[in-house]
Amino acid sequence: MKKLTMIAAAAFLLSLTANAQLRTLAGDTICTNCSVNQIAEKKGYKFTGIYATTIGSAFGVVIYEQLSGKPLFVDAATKAKVPLLLNKFKAEKYKGSNYFFEDIRTMVEEGKLTDLYLIEKVGKPEKVSELVENGRNISVYQYAKLGLTVYFYNSVAVRYIREQV
Repeated sequence: MKKLTMIAAAAFLLSLTANAQLRTLAGDTICTNCSVNQIAEKKGYKFTGIYATTIGSAFGVVIYEQLSGKPLFVDAATKAKVPLLLNKFKAEKYKGSNYFFEDIRTMVEEGKLTDLYLIEKVGKPEKVSELVENGRNISVYQYAKLGLTVYFYNSVAVRYIREQV
């Protein structure tokens, strides 16, 4: 039953990306029934995530830049819901959250996480080291405060470790 609920939630979130009522962070309408991905790409955002939540009985979404946690747009029925959604997203403290680590996992699995993107969005690692694995030089970036270690081969993340902080 839990798996079915997760599948239904994922299908619902995917439908949001195609039928959004996107608003700026100030609440102005960007478009209605538009694709989040198309708008994000037009604005130059390569990797976006979706934070879905409820405010009372209403449902809303914050579309954010992966790894930086910077809110980009909001999918909300009314302008009045925008600050409420942004405050709820901010309260989650994105970096180090389950959303953050889900974004890391997805980007690593899809081969999209590069060392430069990680540094640009998260900051310089606290420790960088090198190791040789199966004849390959692997760079290891450690972010102890986040409980994150990422392994890169040719500047692309090949795996990561999440540690309890």
